[in-house]
Amino acid sequence: PKSIFMTTAVELAFVISLLGHWLGCLWFRIGRESSEPGWTAAQGLEDGDRQIVPGQLYYQWISSFYWTITTMTTIGYGDITATTKEERTMAIFV
Repeated sequence: PKSIFMTTAVELAFVISLLGHWLGCLWFRIGRESSEPGWTAAQGLEDGDRQIVPGQLYYQWISSFYWTITTMTTIGYGDITATTKEERTMAIFV
């Protein structure tokens, strides 16, 4: 029946979104705490001293979430890439 399909589709969308959020948060943290500047520096989310650029909270989240969703559902687009060993390790498992 239609209702079972809709329930399953909504559950799937919820799970993918929630997992994408959690992995996005982890992706951002790994980017910030890597031994060398990584994807966060390449995207302009931190300055030369590796400090967070003020007023970028939404851009930080959406960039992390975007990377996670495109990596989980496709092969990614390549505009946000893993550059450090920590980031590459995470990318293997996502």
